[in-house]
Amino acid sequence: MLGPDLTDFLANFEGGTHAILFYDNQDSKRELLFNHLKFGKEKQSLAYVCSEESPEQIRQAMINFGLDARSVKGNRGLTIANYDEVYIVNRQVHIPEIIGKFSSMVDESRAKGYSGLRAGAEMSCFFKENLVEELLEYERALHVRFSFCAVGICAFNVMDLLRSGHMDVFMSLVKAHDPIIYSTPNGFLLLRPPKVKPDDLETVMHVPVRR
Repeated sequence: MLGPDLTDFLANFEGGTHAILFYDNQDSKRELLFNHLKFGKEKQSLAYVCSEESPEQIRQAMINFGLDARSVKGNRGLTIANYDEVYIVNRQVHIPEIIGKFSSMVDESRAKGYSGLRAGAEMSCFFKENLVEELLEYERALHVRFSFCAVGICAFNVMDLLRSGHMDVFMSLVKAHDPIIYSTPNGFLLLRPPKVKPDDLETVMHVPVRR
């Protein structure tokens, strides 16, 4: 369940917010990101970048959730793209081009009468393609607050960090975002960076990090 604090946060997302979600199952990821998009569908254009699931899977899941192109203002306000169209094109990560794509989407959305862009993205591709350093460079380049009129949530499956042996990047990811959202056994938890601790994945999410 989202809970009142997170519901209020999503409904009143402050412009420029660059948030992060840590989750360990697909249902939690979908619940948070789909609700995130739902709260902006009347006033913002929407974008979802796939990495773990295909655009077709996400599109069908959104329809089941009640969020699809027909339900979004303007009918063409929802973009679903695969990661190799956005983040890793021809096995290369070109950070200025990625940021430029999102900035152009903002300009296009405002030209259509939207207030800006609301985006959600699965970030598993960087671990799958062993491009973790490039991921950190990209997140730092976006800064804790976007310089363009957008709000977004970068979603990280903690199992990717574990399987790839990159638990060491956890705090670097935290420092590049504000706020931090955890999917926990009891629902979602919203925290600001100063309150985040390196052992949160174990103590808050109950993910067995130590082997």
